[in-house]
Amino acid sequence: MEVKDYLRILRRRWWVVLIVSTCVCGVNYYTLQRLPVIYRASADVIIKQPTEQYVIVQGGATSLWESLSYETRLSLIKSEPVLAGALIAGRGRVPEMQGIFRPPAPGERRRRFSAVRHPGVGDAIDVREIKDDTVPEPLPPGARQEIVEVGEAAMMDGVALLKGMVDWDKEKDSEVVTIFVTGGDSESTGILADAMAYSVKTYIERDKRERVARTLRFIEGQIRAAEQEFVNHQQEIEQIRQSAAPKIETAAGPLWTPGDLSSAERSLGDLLDQQERLKLEIAELKRRIENRIPPSAPASSGELVVSLKTEEVALERQLNALERQYTESHPSVLAKQAELAQIRRQRMDAENRARRNAQLDGTLAQNDLLVARRQELPLLAQRIEAARRDVEEKRKAVQSVQKEIEDRLSPEDRRKFAAAEFQLELAKRTLTDWLQVKRDLQTQVELQVELVDLVAKAKPGFPLPRGGGASWPFIFIVGASLGIGAAYALEYLNTTIRSEHDVKRYVNIPLLGMILRIRKPEERILLNVPTKSTLHEIFNTIGTLVETYAQEHQARIFMVASSRAEEGKSTVTSNIGIALARSGARVILVDCDLRKAVLHRFFSLDNTHGLAPWLGESSEADAPPAVEGLLRPTEIEGLRVITAGPHPQNPVGLLKSDRFRRLLQSLREQADIVLIDVPPVNIAVDTMLLAPFVDGILLLICANETNKDEVAYAKRLVEGARGKFIGCILNKVTIESHGYYYYYYYYDSYKYYRER
Repeated sequence: MEVKDYLRILRRRWWVVLIVSTCVCGVNYYTLQRLPVIYRASADVIIKQPTEQYVIVQGGATSLWESLSYETRLSLIKSEPVLAGALIAGRGRVPEMQGIFRPPAPGERRRRFSAVRHPGVGDAIDVREIKDDTVPEPLPPGARQEIVEVGEAAMMDGVALLKGMVDWDKEKDSEVVTIFVTGGDSESTGILADAMAYSVKTYIERDKRERVARTLRFIEGQIRAAEQEFVNHQQEIEQIRQSAAPKIETAAGPLWTPGDLSSAERSLGDLLDQQERLKLEIAELKRRIENRIPPSAPASSGELVVSLKTEEVALERQLNALERQYTESHPSVLAKQAELAQIRRQRMDAENRARRNAQLDGTLAQNDLLVARRQELPLLAQRIEAARRDVEEKRKAVQSVQKEIEDRLSPEDRRKFAAAEFQLELAKRTLTDWLQVKRDLQTQVELQVELVDLVAKAKPGFPLPRGGGASWPFIFIVGASLGIGAAYALEYLNTTIRSEHDVKRYVNIPLLGMILRIRKPEERILLNVPTKSTLHEIFNTIGTLVETYAQEHQARIFMVASSRAEEGKSTVTSNIGIALARSGARVILVDCDLRKAVLHRFFSLDNTHGLAPWLGESSEADAPPAVEGLLRPTEIEGLRVITAGPHPQNPVGLLKSDRFRRLLQSLREQADIVLIDVPPVNIAVDTMLLAPFVDGILLLICANETNKDEVAYAKRLVEGARGKFIGCILNKVTIESHGYYYYYYYYDSYKYYRER
């Protein structure tokens, strides 16, 4: 089959495609309508990029504390501790989670959580699991703590349930992360979205504090170890000195020990650090006053600025979604860009107004503070100078005592003394380095900002479209595919012969022509049809092919056979005879359907006397039959008809008689073409009886009605009776059948030009 044949099937069975597609879409729509309503709430948080702080520790760059990577922080959103914290925070307010907080079953492992409600944070709760090694944290003033016990299995079920409800998304090149919570209740999704946002914030911040605390504990341990080592070496040196000089008095007064010198040096170092911080504070105050910077940043904490920032983040998310869906020049994208630019201008104006107000309020206070700090600087310088003199005096005294002691030491004691002094200096340097690390860590912790910021409180969830909205194109494709498949399946199951392709495939007989289905009964005979009509041209074509075959093969007698009744065999036989007679041929129509004769009706002839009574008459065996009395003229010149006559009792015996054979021989001499009308092959044996005595057989097939098995069976019967098929005719073809739409169109066009 060619492509046009497949398209013709779809054109013929378009209603199957339509019905199946409609059913598929209807089932999908019904299924979607039965789905429960799903709500989604979202909360925006800002998870900032980590900033590692480094210091120089004993000649190498070392991180102050181990910090989580940005990707790890994002993955914590759906981690078990965060989900468990959100469940505890939302307990009592989320109906879907009520079953989680049932009392633990006997023997079930219990998990304990500390839920702390801080003052001034609304519904947010800081949740932390209490384990055996958990160090209790001091509660802020006004905070309330509650201990919650939950069964292990119930908590794991709740975490798994909430994990399936939670999702998050992050725009590229942005620190804003949107946490989504999907569920079956609007209020519950909003509560859980808020709880998730605050749980992420508290967990990450608490993790940072714990890491810093562990680092501080490690550093303090190193400091204690260095101090102990320093003291041990001091004691060792003192023991060596005391063994050499039990008591040494100098001209300046009492004996000065290295411990006194170290204490004085530490005091001097503290004063120098205090001076350096004071200078930095003065420089910062001068910079703020010169640049008119307020002492705080109220522009980022005003309610209007926070509201505008929240709206700006939402618009950025909407703009990113539109840019993924449309081009940059799309009207929706341009409108959203203009709206975002306007909100940004409003936010910047609000920040500038807040900054100007803060400048007016803070300028005088900063000036007063600068004057006070400048007055403290000379006093601190005097204290530093006095401390330096004290250190210098103690250093000289210690050096004098040490020189006197060293003169009294034995060579062995001097070696021990030198080794102890070296270890003491090394311990002093280690202690100084760790003290500096601790000061740097404490300073940088104070400068560290919060790693997670909450942008805005989540609103109650909004209903999502009933799933599958985006899948409608796919459903249409599936429905159309199933419809097309059903159409081809029906076509495959339909075993009737419908087209030229079926004739070639199942019959394997040359196709002489395809006759259009005649809608009006009066147009069944060409006598009532205009000679320039399409139907007339079709029969002219068939008649020409029959006449050509007769001339090439010296054939005169033809029979029109069909496999079943009501296929239009008598009508086609009559019309072929009319077409041949109008073309100038001498044609005789013989109605051999002695069971159901109809040819006489087409030509309005008397059927009282006809073939059956004539064959029943007795005659001499060798005498030629007198057929002139049988031939009935018609209104068409050259066309004569032999009617069947009344129905005989034994039609088979009449057709097998020698008188009928002599009749055929006589008709062969009196006409150019003899057309015999016979009963259907599958109903009567008459066709097989006449098959050996005719020159050619035309097989008539009714399109869309005759089964291929019926045609094949009739063909085998006729060929078994030594009949010869010269071609077949496809009757009652619709205008949409292969070739006939184009034939009809071009014939009508040709007729139009021919008649002008």
